[in-house]
Amino acid sequence: MTWLESLGIRTQNTRLASYRIRLDEVIAARTAGRKTLSEPNTAYWVAMSEAAEVCRIVEGAQRLATTDALKQRLQVLRSGPYAAADEWMPDGRRANHRPRDIGFELVSGSFFAKAGIDTRLPREGDLECRLRGHRILIECKRI
Repeated sequence: MTWLESLGIRTQNTRLASYRIRLDEVIAARTAGRKTLSEPNTAYWVAMSEAAEVCRIVEGAQRLATTDALKQRLQVLRSGPYAAADEWMPDGRRANHRPRDIGFELVSGSFFAKAGIDTRLPREGDLECRLRGHRILIECKRI
């Protein structure tokens, strides 16, 4: 969260802040010796899983150039529903899935960057990698 805030990405009142609150509750409960939490366990599993993804993004994204494209994607990433299951409407259509789609793009880009591959976030498209003199454009799809 500190890194995001340093880029001007506010995290207060976002799903990312909600994950931190849930994880802080787990730490406080364990520290106090409590075995029960205030929310159903699924809320904490979601927080742990989503927070781990954000950590993977931050680890690799810190190796990317801080561009407007990165900042714009991070702005979108912080929004959206708490859990991926909440992206689905009762009629079976997906709504508000863009933040997690962006998350998948950033996780993928972070993976390449951590592997030492020159990775960029183009204005159009998802990822651009340069490897052994070749420019590779990648469209990331979360299924």
